[in-house]
Amino acid sequence: MFEIKTDFRRHVPHLLSLAAVLLAGVGGWVAFPYDRGFQMVMAVGLPVAYFIWGVIHHAIHEDLYWRVVVEYAVVAAIGATLMITVVRWA
Repeated sequence: MFEIKTDFRRHVPHLLSLAAVLLAGVGGWVAFPYDRGFQMVMAVGLPVAYFIWGVIHHAIHEDLYWRVVVEYAVVAAIGATLMITVVRWA
């Protein structure tokens, strides 16, 4: 098979914090389906939080490179675009 080169346990606190942020965002999205303004703020805020989390996470683990920053930015932009599209079309 393959060997995992990093110790997964050192990433658990970071991943739990990311999961908490994303769950709070999805919870807010579902709890306030009637408030498009709030959903639009969430559609921008969640991807921004994801991007910031990724940069901080990789900076802490000293493996932050430009391609990692670009990857997080692209994924955040795609997520924001999809969420904004859902808010506008709903």
